[in-house]
Amino acid sequence: MPTYTGRCEAHGERTYFLTMQAYLEQGLMCDKCGQRAETVIQAVRTIGPSEDHPLVIEQIGRTFTSKSQMDKYFKEHPERAIVATDDSSFIKHRDLAHEKADNLAQRLGYRDHADRKNEARTRKADQKRCKNEGAKIQV
Repeated sequence: MPTYTGRCEAHGERTYFLTMQAYLEQGLMCDKCGQRAETVIQAVRTIGPSEDHPLVIEQIGRTFTSKSQMDKYFKEHPERAIVATDDSSFIKHRDLAHEKADNLAQRLGYRDHADRKNEARTRKADQKRCKNEGAKIQV
């Protein structure tokens, strides 16, 4: 699952989000204040890693400083790969993740995962509004 960087529109603090791209349409929300966070587009490199410009892959917790180092790692770990979003293996993985998230949400009484996330956002916004008004909300 990809990591996205968001910058809170209210106070400008950066936050990292681990979410599926399909859920970006709903928008990122700041963890601290609940306000909308804009997606920050990071610089993309089109050449291999180097000492001056290492390739950091946060999802696996590795930093590569040479192409040979990266090739060796992926040869030793054939279950891992860097794939494009239109690759059939990625599409299959993404669809399975969506299905699992929807199934979990339905077991918890929601229509689907998007409904669960919307409910959580609404609840968080209500809690923030009540906090600002000095009232308490019962959950």
